[in-house]
Amino acid sequence: MPTTFCVVPSEEAVNSRRSWRKRGHTYMMIRSVLMIIQSVGRDSKNGPAVSIITLPRGSEITTEIRVKTSLKTAEEVSRTLESTVTTKVHSEIMTTVKSGTKVTAAALESTLQSELQSRLGVELTDTLRDAMTYTRRVDYEMSTEVNTAIRVPIVEDTQVVRHLVLRPVNWDVYLVGSDAVVLKWHRNLTGRRVRKITRSVASGLAKALFRLKIYEPQTETSIHLGEYVPEVDDAALVEVEELTCEVPRHTLPSLAPLSALARRTFPTTAETAKSLVATRKKPAKRPVRDDDVTPPPSDTITPSSMARLIRKVKTIRAGS
Repeated sequence: MPTTFCVVPSEEAVNSRRSWRKRGHTYMMIRSVLMIIQSVGRDSKNGPAVSIITLPRGSEITTEIRVKTSLKTAEEVSRTLESTVTTKVHSEIMTTVKSGTKVTAAALESTLQSELQSRLGVELTDTLRDAMTYTRRVDYEMSTEVNTAIRVPIVEDTQVVRHLVLRPVNWDVYLVGSDAVVLKWHRNLTGRRVRKITRSVASGLAKALFRLKIYEPQTETSIHLGEYVPEVDDAALVEVEELTCEVPRHTLPSLAPLSALARRTFPTTAETAKSLVATRKKPAKRPVRDDDVTPPPSDTITPSSMARLIRKVKTIRAGS
């Protein structure tokens, strides 16, 4: 079964200071790692109607319509899942958790774990169920296939309904890790930016959260003669169910420590200056031409220079 990991909030959000909870000069961030295990259901369901026509007796259907479904449903489910967990869990927990300088790391870890335990349950499931009502729709377009045609004879005047065929895909979501960082970032008396990470804790809480059942439309459609009632309508394309099983064995992905991301998000004045110096471009060196090179003086003694030296020595001795 495909397994993916989702980090909430994302690293991009952590890199933005607006995503951090601020109290004066104190900033706080809580990050969670969700594990999503996907599985495909075996039983197909009759979905919403694509077209409804009434044909008289003796008519025949001689065309086939294929439905090209888009991936917007899964994308919107992922965005809704991330935004709901971020708002319901992290924002509310960061509002509740005390992040003063007097709070010890043990107290912060205990409060973080208890808040996660209390909020990651029916409360989160109900909130997510309400949020998913805005994503329960399918975008599709119809195209006529002339190579393969269906011929269905109509015995009596009846209604012909062409509808989607849905296959359920389960997303089992588990909490497998979380951590928190509290820091102070302000200007000192000299006006320089300083940073101090006061608390950095990690929670080992692992818990089953919920199951998202997404009914994905298949390419092939089906035909129903007479009155039609879909097994799954537009309002139930995404269902949220409680998940009470044990957390499967897993290996956490390698993530940059939240404290390291905090240092990048809240740089000090010295770090900013160092970064500017490192990124400053050095002037390019001017190429040296061959005619600009002056050869060094030679120390080789020639016969003529030796003769001049001997004459100077003789002159000096005669004068003395």
